[in-house]
Amino acid sequence: MTLSWLRTFLGFQRSTSSSQPQAQPKGPDRSPSPTTPQPVTTSSRPASSVQTLPTEHGLYSPGFHRAYRATRSYEGGASNDPDDPGGQTYAGISRRAHPEWAGWTLIDQGAPPEKLEPLVESFYWSLWKQYRLDDVPVDIAPKLFDCIFALGPSVLRQLQHTLGIAETGVMDAQTIEALRRADPARVLAHLRFLQAYVYAKFVSMRPDRRMKFLRGLMLRAVA
Repeated sequence: MTLSWLRTFLGFQRSTSSSQPQAQPKGPDRSPSPTTPQPVTTSSRPASSVQTLPTEHGLYSPGFHRAYRATRSYEGGASNDPDDPGGQTYAGISRRAHPEWAGWTLIDQGAPPEKLEPLVESFYWSLWKQYRLDDVPVDIAPKLFDCIFALGPSVLRQLQHTLGIAETGVMDAQTIEALRRADPARVLAHLRFLQAYVYAKFVSMRPDRRMKFLRGLMLRAVA
């Protein structure tokens, strides 16, 4: 994700109250060094057309809805955990990195969550569009979105390396075509491995303070 605070090594998000999902860390905007999975094999896969559906908060694609529900469920609500280098966050959005987000004004005014959700959804949607995820196969896009959101844009370079194409860090036509031709199971296995590796590395750096997050993080990684 294009959050500037994700550019710090193994940056982190929040822990939450018992009524919210468990805290989830954020990843670096630099490539970790796991053992690279075997190259993804390819086959012919046609492109799917993109549709949009009206919702309570706007007009978004069905693929985005699926990804949003999953990632949003991990991110929870408001947090300002001292173990979180991201500082104050809401729904995975860091105030330190995104002070311009309109939701902070509402939060300062004590607005209820239902007033904030349209702004959260719009923030996520902008990331989805930036990475052209409606052009990515529907069985890959939600997990790829969650990895980019949680770990940062270096995820795309890692994936391009595994696909055997130029590591541009951009969701270009070559990357989209490679993902359409790839075996979805192999792509998902790579993304889960990468997410689990980064989370394990993050916890191992400060186990005395971060072990509390491990279970939730690993459940997210393998989802």
